[in-house]
Amino acid sequence: MDRYADLALAPGHRDLLMSARPAPRTPVTPATFQAIRVPTLVLHGAADTVIPLAAGQALAAAIPGARLIVYPGVGHVPMEQIPDRSAADVRVFLTGLETATRP
Repeated sequence: MDRYADLALAPGHRDLLMSARPAPRTPVTPATFQAIRVPTLVLHGAADTVIPLAAGQALAAAIPGARLIVYPGVGHVPMEQIPDRSAADVRVFLTGLETATRP
């Protein structure tokens, strides 16, 4: 916790987060997501107040074969709020990929 807080309070950190980011060189369109051809796992907290759940659902729907896991009562950073559960879900996802690619 201390390390995380130290990073958040480091000089320039807030300015970096709040600064305007340049637009991507190539516009992101629905076709951008439809072109993704790798296994994709989307983790989203149902109580996320930064990115609405509908956006996570739309992202997962736009990527062919993507899997969406929604965590009830969890906010914007499931990997910090429920690290054991989210890590276990990622582990299951990755193990499934390993199993699928074995001869």
